[in-house]
Amino acid sequence: MEKLERNIQSLRDERDFYKRAYEELLQRLSTGEFNLKTQAVHNALPVTDKTETNVIVELKALTVKRLLILTAFFLYGAKIDELSKVFDVSENSIRVNLFRAREALGMNNGAQRVLEVTEGLKQYDNEEFQQKTGVPKDWWEHRDEYRDRIKQIPDRLR
Repeated sequence: MEKLERNIQSLRDERDFYKRAYEELLQRLSTGEFNLKTQAVHNALPVTDKTETNVIVELKALTVKRLLILTAFFLYGAKIDELSKVFDVSENSIRVNLFRAREALGMNNGAQRVLEVTEGLKQYDNEEFQQKTGVPKDWWEHRDEYRDRIKQIPDRLR
């Protein structure tokens, strides 16, 4: 039994080590301290800049609805009540989606991350954005035109 407990503790220690190493790597990537273009890495790794590695990849992983909400909120200063009317949901639903998107991107931890994500949204390729969401990146400026299309996004994607 004691041997089993030692093995379990050893596995926990190893898990914690890799978790800390992963978090440190993410931190270094986000600050620019570690850039895949300048580091000697395995040849099979794709070479991208730190913004593409972190922010844009994370933005691409968001649901369509959360990406649209973040874009309108951070790039165009949309208000929660305006967003709730466009998406035809409650203001609380918009707040929850905004919170979950910010949480997924690590934006609830500081202003620097908010600036990084806002910059990532600006750099997000408009064609890729439109392909994923069905509307252009500047959709908020033409929200009346895209209102019906946004309401047609299935709930699992919104």
